[in-house]
Amino acid sequence: MELFCFLNYTNDFLVLLMNIIGSIFILIISPILFLINLKRNKQFKKGKNIVITGASSGLGRSLALHYSKNPGVKLGLIGRDTDRLEKVKNECLKNGAEYVEIVSIDVSNQIEMEKFLNDFNKRIPIDIIYANAAVNELILPKELSFTERSNKIVDINVYGLLNTVLPMISIFESRRGVDNGQIVLISSVGPMTNFVFPTYNGTKAFVTSFGLTLRNRLNEQGIGVSVVVPGYIETPMAHVLDQKELMFSVTPEYAANKTIEGVQFNKGLITFSRSIYMLSVFFSLFPPNFAKDSIDFILSKFISFPDHNKPISPQNKKKD
Repeated sequence: MELFCFLNYTNDFLVLLMNIIGSIFILIISPILFLINLKRNKQFKKGKNIVITGASSGLGRSLALHYSKNPGVKLGLIGRDTDRLEKVKNECLKNGAEYVEIVSIDVSNQIEMEKFLNDFNKRIPIDIIYANAAVNELILPKELSFTERSNKIVDINVYGLLNTVLPMISIFESRRGVDNGQIVLISSVGPMTNFVFPTYNGTKAFVTSFGLTLRNRLNEQGIGVSVVVPGYIETPMAHVLDQKELMFSVTPEYAANKTIEGVQFNKGLITFSRSIYMLSVFFSLFPPNFAKDSIDFILSKFISFPDHNKPISPQNKKKD
């Protein structure tokens, strides 16, 4: 029985061995890979016409404020909270933005998103689109069932992202130049660990895979695609985790600066903070059956997140 149990994990031991051999091999050939990437990687002019979803708070707001300091910049800001969007608009104009347009749209509404993006692009040709809008289990109302929350998260994090990106692919492809525009997708390190938020992590795994595959397809068409994989950012989405101190967290301003820096260099994967990304990559290397489950279990004991089945929305938390 013990022998059968051991043999049943043969693939996992082989995965562990391949991780070691593969890491050494990649380390040896990394200078060649770097030079190839340096030659293939397209450089884009500094974007001046930028559209950002989820722009009323968090990273989206900080991106808008950062770009607004650049001379001649024109911004299209999409969000759900009109009052907060108006405040962001005023801050951007105060910083020196040439033009700021705000619109309240649910990104899961395909027709409204396509209509706005096409209309905005006709008036102000878009250089960069940020697909930033997202939710997790904890910021949705606690009255929703697990099924209802999961469907809502997929609607916003997956379909909302597609409704943002797909119209822009058509727009950028129609330009037929060498510098047709950039698409930036905001993902997360969450999918590298499996101990919290199953639907959120699943949607962000889609974002990362979709974005990096899209980058390979669109590179030769003069379209840049970057995937941002942040750790914890001190935003409303992270605050509901109810942690006194989020490990390796960064401010939205720091996150925006690192994101824009990576986009300017047309990096495929933009990550921060380095510490949490390195840890996440390390934990993701564990073979899934005999080690990964144990590691995730241990992590869940040391990092006490609220039960994803009992979310506390920011509104309800204030009332308690």
